[in-house]
Amino acid sequence: MLIETLLVSLTIASILIYMYAQFSTIDNSYQRLYRYNTADSLYRVGVLREFILYNNTESSYVYNGLGAKSVGCDDFSSGASQTFCNKIITAIGADKIILTTRDFNDDDVLEAVGSNRKQKAQMERYIKAINREGTGRYRLIIMFDDNTIASVLFDK
Repeated sequence: MLIETLLVSLTIASILIYMYAQFSTIDNSYQRLYRYNTADSLYRVGVLREFILYNNTESSYVYNGLGAKSVGCDDFSSGASQTFCNKIITAIGADKIILTTRDFNDDDVLEAVGSNRKQKAQMERYIKAINREGTGRYRLIIMFDDNTIASVLFDK
């Protein structure tokens, strides 16, 4: 009877461990889909990308190297355009805007995030989750006020 109890307990424990591992995988996938490159956040990044492409020539936002650069409206516009840019950034809820090349260095992007540990940890998880393939020379990464992150590739 003691052996039967032990075998049943081990069987139930192994089933519970298996179920926990499966649930954990599903939960991680859900969290990644909910926070990274959601339809809403991709649309918001696209709005800023269109503003950048419409109001600038390539020379105004190109920089040397494969690093990453934290950018703001002064990097893309001046005068009345800058006021409009600030309104766009407020409207889309952008917290941090990073411009980098498509084949970026992870450490450079984390450095561009700044000293906020929570944002760095969130960006590190995002970098591991994104697909680095695609066409475009530049990548625009935006961290939003609602703790989502999205990025788009573009040329020009």
